[in-house]
Amino acid sequence: MQKSAVVSLVVDAVSGMIR
Repeated sequence: MQKSAVVSLVVDAVSGMIR
């Protein structure tokens, strides 16, 4: 499993919610 991909998705989702 690629944790990097998961982290990227989470960061993107969080960034979207923050904005």
